[in-house]
Amino acid sequence: MKTNSLWQLLAMISVLLIGTSLISCGDDEPTIPQHTEQVNDNGGINNDNGDANNNGTDNGEDNAPERPSGDLSGEIDGRKYVDLGLPSATLWADCNVGSTKPEGYDLYFAWGETKGYSSYTDDGRSFVVSTYKWYNGSSYTKYCTKDREGIVDNKTELELLDDAAYVNWGRNWRMPSNLQFKELIDRNYTNSVWTTKNGVKGYLITSIVPGFENNSIFLPAAGRREIRETPGPGVTGCYWTCSLKASDSDAYHLFLRSDVISVSADMFRYHGYSVRPVRNF
Repeated sequence: MKTNSLWQLLAMISVLLIGTSLISCGDDEPTIPQHTEQVNDNGGINNDNGDANNNGTDNGEDNAPERPSGDLSGEIDGRKYVDLGLPSATLWADCNVGSTKPEGYDLYFAWGETKGYSSYTDDGRSFVVSTYKWYNGSSYTKYCTKDREGIVDNKTELELLDDAAYVNWGRNWRMPSNLQFKELIDRNYTNSVWTTKNGVKGYLITSIVPGFENNSIFLPAAGRREIRETPGPGVTGCYWTCSLKASDSDAYHLFLRSDVISVSADMFRYHGYSVRPVRNF
């Protein structure tokens, strides 16, 4: 009887030791990583119907690198760019095509043309419809959506060879879309202030996105070229987008003045406007 009691006691002790061991194993369980929403590096610009365009495939894995925060000004092809922390991850050049300074301006382009013309020299170019590259004397020959306006091709975005930023600065740059300009001046992401930089009037656009508050770009009020004159320097500014308004074949542009900064499509596309590139990934 004593022998059986001893074996029972040993058995109970073994059970207690094994149970204690199982409980302590819970401390060694692997930690489940938390999912972090990350920004797509390809720009993620919305298309015209408002849907997000990731330009990629969804294979169930998040392979995009985590987007850092902070002062992310950089340089590529000898051109500086600024990250304003925008949802699209668009990186904006710090100066216009034709200049090397944020407040500088010189070259003006008709929409869809890649040769710029200066306001300071008598270059012989008149910015009228008869000199426009995509006009044959009676109608548009490219980028047209209406029969009454020309040869319909329903192209609503500039092809690369007609993109002044791409042709003049290289393959890493593009002209911004109308949606990229709208995002740039969206008060949810930036603060736009009419000011003067090195004697030049224009808009200082500063990020209000956490982690990017020190980042900004300056858009000079460069005026525009009409016929052979350049009205409006220091008063207004016009910047082309790569986007065409499908309803009437007019091109979108950013218009700025001391009391307004907005995106519209109500000017002639053969007029000469400034070009501010964005970085292409």
